[in-house]
Amino acid sequence: MRQYRLSARTTVTVLAFFVAILAAVTTVVPAVAQNVTPEMLEEASRRTGLSKEELIRQYGNQAGGQAVQPGAVPGEPATVEPGRTSMEGIDDTNSGTFWRDTDATVVLPLSTLEALQNGGQAATDSLLVGENATFGANFFHLDAGVFQPPSFGPVPADYRLGVGDELVIHAWGEVDFQLTRVVDRDGTIILPRSGKVTCAGRTLGETEASIREQLARSHASIDGAQAGSGGGATQVEVTLGQLRPIRIYVIGEATRPGSYQLSSASTVLTALYAAGGPAETGSFRDIRLMRGSQTVATLDLYDYLVRGERKGDRLLQEGDTVFIPDRQRRVQVTGPVRRPMYYEMVAGEDLIDLLDYAGGLTPQAVPDLVHIRRVLAAADRKPGQPDHVFLDVALQDGKPAPGSPASTLLDGDHVVVDSIGERLDRYVDVRGSVKVPGRYEFREGQTVADLVAMAGGLWPDAMTDKAVIDRTSPSGDLFSITVPLAGTIDGSQPPVPCRRATCCTCSPAGSCSSARRCTSPARCTSP
Repeated sequence: MRQYRLSARTTVTVLAFFVAILAAVTTVVPAVAQNVTPEMLEEASRRTGLSKEELIRQYGNQAGGQAVQPGAVPGEPATVEPGRTSMEGIDDTNSGTFWRDTDATVVLPLSTLEALQNGGQAATDSLLVGENATFGANFFHLDAGVFQPPSFGPVPADYRLGVGDELVIHAWGEVDFQLTRVVDRDGTIILPRSGKVTCAGRTLGETEASIREQLARSHASIDGAQAGSGGGATQVEVTLGQLRPIRIYVIGEATRPGSYQLSSASTVLTALYAAGGPAETGSFRDIRLMRGSQTVATLDLYDYLVRGERKGDRLLQEGDTVFIPDRQRRVQVTGPVRRPMYYEMVAGEDLIDLLDYAGGLTPQAVPDLVHIRRVLAAADRKPGQPDHVFLDVALQDGKPAPGSPASTLLDGDHVVVDSIGERLDRYVDVRGSVKVPGRYEFREGQTVADLVAMAGGLWPDAMTDKAVIDRTSPSGDLFSITVPLAGTIDGSQPPVPCRRATCCTCSPAGSCSSARRCTSPARCTSP
């Protein structure tokens, strides 16, 4: 079994748990305490580390509210030993030392620890989904390695070589060879019989041209002109092997700010993945790439998360800093939208932009009206008056209607979208002793016999002398009628038409449905 070692603090917690259970059994319910079995004592002793005698002495057979001491004579007062059988003489003023960690350890099964960890994870996950989640937060709660670029392979055209990059030089034709070189600390590589070539700070294409030019000086079959010109009998190609690592920094309102070593092909998004993305107080809309004291790029994560655009996602260089500032306006939207959660809004964005980020309205939404619950600014609050206001914004063709309050949103606003009602129309219900009870579409001219046929017919035990039909009158009153079921089905009785929202109950034989009471007896008819 896999096991973990815990500190004395955890030891005390586990001990207190089992002691509390045994104490409750023996002191609160004395009758139950008399039924404590040896197996229960054995289990408590195994889990707490106390002997059976110690458990009995401290929390066992209670006598008048006092524990029976070993060797005590029934009927005689127990000997009081300060510090051992009473709290007399105990100095508990320095309670902090009770929880001080020591080198003492306790061994618990792995399953216990996993249960504790899963509980904490469930609390964390509740903040990543649903109406209390922040849009985009769950995107960064994946393994950072999933988004780590490989340390080899193709690189973007604007990739700049640096110290530690590995170059592989291939030559074929009249002369065949392959060279592998790593960019030195001075930013160069050395070619045999050709000298140094500067690589650091240059793109792969620029470096390949310089290498070809240098090799042409020592190999007559190599043309120093541009690749593919066909001027030489030997062709040269330069590719990247192992990429160098770089050290970058993620600071500000990040989930895990700090220094990170990444592949030199990493971008701003790679750094954000490694750092867990913006924290609860961090901005998703204004992430800055700083090189020295200059901001060289700004990334709006909503462009990427909503539209897949990676504007501002630049390649990182050694020593770059990714800065996450404080978030801007934070607004919540709830109701029938596709992504009800919290959103960060930047200057110039309004209610329509918020609904767009939320994925738009669902078919269950009321499309022409939304509500805004707003916290008044401190300057607008007055004594004796509420600090919240409720605004209605009418929508017309997806935009605020003329005369509606301004759709500009403030920090802390809560936008509420209403849902349409759940009331149904054009249906009939069939219940009771039919093969397929349930709800069916109402059709004009439909009869009770048609309805029973749609439900698969009656079971052999069905009561065929009558069925109960529940209906709603035009004024909204509920009433019931009974119909001769067998005659209605075989045609010996006039057909009984169905109405919208009708419920037909075909009871099994021997049931008490015939005694049901109508809501409006005056409306009931008998077969």
